[in-house]
Amino acid sequence: MKWFLNMSTRGKLVVGFGMMVLLLVIVSSASYVAVTGMRSSLENLYRLDLANVHDLKDIRANQNGIRAEVLEMLSRPRGAAFDDSHQEIKERHKENSEKIPKLLDRNKHIPSLLAKLNEFVSVQKEFSETRDAKIIPLLYEGKSEDARQLMLGIQDQQNRKMRAIVGQMTNEVEAQARVAVAQAEERADQAIRLILIFGLAAVVAAVLAVGGMGRVIANPLKEISGVAERLAAGDLTVGVSADGRADEVGVLQQTFRKMVENLRQSTRDLQEGVNVLGSSAGEILAGTTQVASGAAETATAVAETTSTVEELK
Repeated sequence: MKWFLNMSTRGKLVVGFGMMVLLLVIVSSASYVAVTGMRSSLENLYRLDLANVHDLKDIRANQNGIRAEVLEMLSRPRGAAFDDSHQEIKERHKENSEKIPKLLDRNKHIPSLLAKLNEFVSVQKEFSETRDAKIIPLLYEGKSEDARQLMLGIQDQQNRKMRAIVGQMTNEVEAQARVAVAQAEERADQAIRLILIFGLAAVVAAVLAVGGMGRVIANPLKEISGVAERLAAGDLTVGVSADGRADEVGVLQQTFRKMVENLRQSTRDLQEGVNVLGSSAGEILAGTTQVASGAAETATAVAETTSTVEELK
């Protein structure tokens, strides 16, 4: 602690405020890291997980729509409505064909999803080939019963398999989204804890710094001020503590202590001078008294001489 007392006042202020600034920097850094992590998690959630869920649900809806349109074609005679259903099947198939490459590219770093997507693509290819190469041509040929057998047989199995794969992928993606949300919440909680901890530490450091500065700077100055007041009142018995500090306050204490000692010495010298002057005055008074006594004796002798002279006459 001696090194701190010997440090200049500027150095003490730099250390005190530097500590608080350091804690504030730590709080700001922790907040920045937490916010950056949360933003990254939310970006991944929006860019990856939510996009996957949206595309998978669209694919599942299109697959259900394709199957429904094929069933419509089974129940309708050839005509405009029949052709409209066929066109709807083509559009939904095209939409799925556009979404699947995006899913594959987006999830190329997630092996579990990538494997399921490849499996889905394989089954969908078989499903599309069965539909386009067998079922729809049979419907155009009017062989509805043969088309129905394929629909309720291999086509139904393929559709169920695709639905199961899409369901598994959707569940996995939703689970990943929940994990991302939980991670973002955990980062937010960590940020709050860090801010509270270091904020409290900054407050404590500020209180300690103020108290420490008061103890090492304000208190000695207050003591010196009290000494000055007593000196002004003429009290030279006052003492000034000096702990050998090398800072400005220590120099001021030493200066005041020397000043008090010099005043005491000057007072002692003055008292000695007064005593000498009093002694000299006493000696002068004694001499004066002796001269006066001698003068009185001389006057008496003169008077006696005069009286004798008168008698002789």
